[in-house]
Amino acid sequence: MKNKKQRAGLGILGAAVFMSLAIFSCQKRPELSGGSEAWCELNLSDGNTASKLGAIDYNAGYSGIVSQAREGERLVLKGNFAKARYSSVMIYDRDFMPVDAITDFEIAPIKGVNPFGAGNPRQGELGEFEIQVLMTPPPARDRPANTLYAGIRNDGKKNDLFVLAYRVYLPDQGLGFRDHHPLARFGGVEPPKYKMIDQKGNPYCLNNAETKLNMSRVMLAILKLNQGLLADPMKYLGEPENPPQWINNASDQTQRENTFVPNDDTRYLALPVSNKFGELLVLRWKAAQTPEQTFLGEPFPKSYDLRYWSLSFNYIDLSRPLKVYAEKTLADVDVPVLPDGTRQVVIGFGGMEKPAAVAPEQWVSVKWKEGMIIMRNILITPGSAGDFGKIPAGKISRDWDQYTPGGVYCSVDEFAKNPEIGLDRAKLLPSKNIGP
Repeated sequence: MKNKKQRAGLGILGAAVFMSLAIFSCQKRPELSGGSEAWCELNLSDGNTASKLGAIDYNAGYSGIVSQAREGERLVLKGNFAKARYSSVMIYDRDFMPVDAITDFEIAPIKGVNPFGAGNPRQGELGEFEIQVLMTPPPARDRPANTLYAGIRNDGKKNDLFVLAYRVYLPDQGLGFRDHHPLARFGGVEPPKYKMIDQKGNPYCLNNAETKLNMSRVMLAILKLNQGLLADPMKYLGEPENPPQWINNASDQTQRENTFVPNDDTRYLALPVSNKFGELLVLRWKAAQTPEQTFLGEPFPKSYDLRYWSLSFNYIDLSRPLKVYAEKTLADVDVPVLPDGTRQVVIGFGGMEKPAAVAPEQWVSVKWKEGMIIMRNILITPGSAGDFGKIPAGKISRDWDQYTPGGVYCSVDEFAKNPEIGLDRAKLLPSKNIGP
């Protein structure tokens, strides 16, 4: 039972995103005019993801639509492909559980090329896409391109309410939140537009009152199912340990058990941490290969270990609604590769200044003294090194330790004497069979 709670606790990360979008950003939208060529603005969207959305990735943008799933109707989403590392469109049911999805490379363009395909150009004007959502169950075979289905719930019952979630991770250089780009959450391009089409073929926009009511229904379902987790999410992850012990939430066997908005493309690892074991925490590991060249606008290569990884540094505040809040995020492009092929991050607790012995590009100072680090792994290539989907949930065994961001506590003096102390982690682990 403890491991099941740990897995569910990590799912709070996803729910924080879309719950906050609903609370803070039901925008006013113009009425649909101009006939079939008119479009509506997304009704779940937020211009400052980093300040409101809990334990999020500071390089990610989230937006979407919430609506009743009326029989005979459909939704059409149209937009430009994002200039980013990853994007996807997912459909959730009334309980915020996934029922359908399409990932960027699977989307057939209606104009131009899909920049997420290997070797396709990614600079200049990108291609356009159009996706439709039908309020029916998916067909058993011969599924049309660019078509999603919202007619059934995750448990197979008829669905009456759905959420469309549009995710964009790590816009290209110059287009992201770090660059203060106004379209960062959409990958530096204009946001997608949508229109609902009724049973008679008439297009219409969702109104604010309906959006708020529908999102309230979804939120109530989430809160009812997870009221224990929201009381104190940290207790489900366990207490910080020395040496630090990473927790796997990426197992293929349990990934979909999360009740809080799971994304099948994203696999999470979590690490409870505390300064009571040392002034510094040194993470040293062999990172998975990602297509980092796309950050500079280059095409995607044919092969890599996973699409994107990031580390978010989170504190716990039980007085605030979402409990878990990110202070900072590092993306794969932020952590340089060392001569031995590993990467290193040195964390200082309590807002401490960078010690002289720590390289600036390796330094992260956090204000808190106890919290958790979350690692996101997006689109892991099956069979690649460090595929955490192939191992059980729970504490990650020493056999896989080199593929996690390590972890060795030390003092400032100890690090100054041995800047390679992160490589000593294997000596600190008591056995080779740490498991759930």
